[in-house]
Amino acid sequence: MLGALACLLALAATAAIPMLSAVGHVHDAAALQGFTGLFDPRLAWLANLAGHSVDLAPYAATAVVAVAVATWRGRPRVALAIAAIAVLAPATSELLKPLVGHFRGPQEVGDHVIPSASWPSGHATAAMTLALVAVMSVPRQLRLLVGALGVALTVAVSYSILILAWHLPSDVLGGFLLAATWALLAIASLRAADARWPARSGRRAAARMSRALAAPRRWGRRPLALAGIAAALGATLALALALALSHLQHDAQATSATFYASALTIAALPAILSAVLALAFRR
Repeated sequence: MLGALACLLALAATAAIPMLSAVGHVHDAAALQGFTGLFDPRLAWLANLAGHSVDLAPYAATAVVAVAVATWRGRPRVALAIAAIAVLAPATSELLKPLVGHFRGPQEVGDHVIPSASWPSGHATAAMTLALVAVMSVPRQLRLLVGALGVALTVAVSYSILILAWHLPSDVLGGFLLAATWALLAIASLRAADARWPARSGRRAAARMSRALAAPRRWGRRPLALAGIAAALGATLALALALALSHLQHDAQATSATFYASALTIAALPAILSAVLALAFRR
């Protein structure tokens, strides 16, 4: 619950600082100009493909797969939690956009106009949500691989929508934190449900059998080490992508400290949030 509260406070900061602070707004706009400076018409199709990879249809399909995997593993409560996260996170994003946009107004950054109702980013929320629920759905020994893939997808989507000037960096960070808030609240609810209504022995036996069928070998029982490795791998992959993109820059502003700080934060935060969730989720 403390983790969810911390995410909620950080989420509020991603909206309040750029909106209420002139310095925050200037840095947010400068970071976006750095990203738009990476735009290459020859690769626009790739950025659009990544950005649309979390549209409603592919998002819903991936969420259904995560629910199905948790159900097949004999984890009905986890499946229900995943379904709740998958619905509530993007729904909350859509509800918050007009509310915050009413106070913020459109943002002009160079030749681009970001609509007022852009915080938090629905694309970043969707990508981060899929990364987190995927980690929750699979057996422990697969979480390293699934977590790394989820981080890579999240960073690719986020960089793409910034290069295309669909959102501001603060919108993307808000989307990450919104998804993490709902995921951590769901885990806290699962813990409370387990304490109040322990799973029946038959369910535990079925879960053990399905785990044995799905993964006959274990990699060990050190979730902290596993989460650390997953975070390190995800951050490494994201950093490599950030550096690769920097070589495509066409605008001198893309070399600014603000841009690099923003790019690295967007690369690292999904890995950190995935690691936190892996630590909190020991099923």
